[in-house]
Amino acid sequence: MEYENTPEKKHNKIGFTLAKAFEIEAAFTLYKIDENQTKFIYQGENKGLNFLGKVLLKLGGEKNNNKVVTDFMNLVESEAMKEA
Repeated sequence: MEYENTPEKKHNKIGFTLAKAFEIEAAFTLYKIDENQTKFIYQGENKGLNFLGKVLLKLGGEKNNNKVVTDFMNLVESEAMKEA
């Protein structure tokens, strides 16, 4: 959906429909701060497209959604630290 690749900024936005029930979008942006630091921004959104999709999203709950994002960010951090 969106793509940018420069020495100072990397950005990619993707989106897809899953099982005709969910519309999923995610964006990843990396900003170079200096030679040893990068700012990483993750944005995501899931939308229920029909009754089933909306109900399943509500059943998952906000706490569960936050755990998925936190786990992902922790994985990104641990992989980045392997490089250092």
